[in-house]
Amino acid sequence: MFVKVSRQTTTRDLSKLFTECCNMFKNHVLSVVSYVALTSDIWSGNAKEDFITVVAHYVSADWEL
Repeated sequence: MFVKVSRQTTTRDLSKLFTECCNMFKNHVLSVVSYVALTSDIWSGNAKEDFITVVAHYVSADWEL
């Protein structure tokens, strides 16, 4: 029922989807808020894997989080 695709095709499609979603998010957020605060945290897991998180906080013109 499924057609197999290559890793390259999957990578290209996911990259394109990510870019489109980022642009949609930016357009939505920038039309509502003036300022965005970003915070990040980096840590290592038990399996020596590194992780990073990024959180965005913003308040709209109506003082809504």
